[in-house]
Amino acid sequence: MEKIVYLDNTATSFPKPKEVVLGVSNFISNIGGNSGRSGHKNSVSSGRVLFKTRKAIGDLYEVKNLMKVIFTNNTTQALNFGIQGLLKGKTRVLTSSMEHNSVIRPLNELKNRGLLEFDMVPSYKNGEIDAEVFEKKLKSQKIDFVVLNHSSNVNGFTQNIELLSSMAKKEGAIVLVDAAQSGGVIDLSLKENSVDMVAIAGHKNFYGPMGTGALILSDKFDEKILSPINYGGTGSFSDKEIQPDFLPDSFESGTLNLPGIAGLYEGISYLKNRFNSFKEVENHKVSLQKKFIELAYENLKGFVSYSDDHRCRTGVVSFNIEGFTPSYIGENLSEKYNIMSRVGLHCAPIAHKSLGTFPQGSVRFGFGIFNNFEEIDFAVKALKEITNG
Repeated sequence: MEKIVYLDNTATSFPKPKEVVLGVSNFISNIGGNSGRSGHKNSVSSGRVLFKTRKAIGDLYEVKNLMKVIFTNNTTQALNFGIQGLLKGKTRVLTSSMEHNSVIRPLNELKNRGLLEFDMVPSYKNGEIDAEVFEKKLKSQKIDFVVLNHSSNVNGFTQNIELLSSMAKKEGAIVLVDAAQSGGVIDLSLKENSVDMVAIAGHKNFYGPMGTGALILSDKFDEKILSPINYGGTGSFSDKEIQPDFLPDSFESGTLNLPGIAGLYEGISYLKNRFNSFKEVENHKVSLQKKFIELAYENLKGFVSYSDDHRCRTGVVSFNIEGFTPSYIGENLSEKYNIMSRVGLHCAPIAHKSLGTFPQGSVRFGFGIFNNFEEIDFAVKALKEITNG
């Protein structure tokens, strides 16, 4: 197989550790049972996989009640569970101008149905949410809940979520955090701060398979105020014709992606075994990010990075090169050099408006734990050849 340089880890991580591949294969080949649906050995073994993965996630986010780890298919579904589950009458929501469409589209849909109202806090050109405006809007609008991006998928800017969540809590608002990009890179304790719910992706920085994610509730959060949005079979109380009202069953209707969850457990275990802390993962990513930006400015005429701020901490670099469209650069990187990137608006048009890159968007490199400095050199050389004609 021809060697590729994979720099699209922000969309989904690749390659996966061999342990992840073996974990999925082992489940399909040797376990295969449906957790909670039967009492036979294979079903019980499947339940053990589910439990140990819940515990692995709960430990990462410092949640003791493991039933508050709710498995989903992705971050988008987890965010919808949180957003739609909190609707009570005419709900007032506050979000930011750096959000992904997985937040903005549900909010707009529910607003159009007359179920909520939402306001948006502006950000500075670097992606930082204006905390002063955020606090003023919290105080003046009697906000019911806040939904915020922890780290941007566009430029990697990482918000001071501890400060913002504490501001929201002082005004009595519930806090939901989109941690799709920060999960597996930046610590976020649900014990030590004011965040109520966190939505994560299994297939990004936890190196699990696609189709895995979770909504994690703080031990302090009263789950009774959260209503399920999916209903169906759970394997529990099958004599009842109404949805169970206890976690996690109330939110886990239907068969879960158990092979994927088995792989997610192995991804988390791999990270724990290879790194002493998430800080080591962060430092690796940031070192690649800084090296690329430094070499690109030195070697590429017209290069502009939108990820220069020191608070861009997840290995994401969004950039443009004057005189060339992102699509032209991305296509040439892929077809001529086997370098995989992401171009365009990255499912986050309002974030690009905040950064001043709408409507053309940008080229995005997302560095992962398997990337190295030699690949950075190769990518800069390729970009130089592409833009020099």
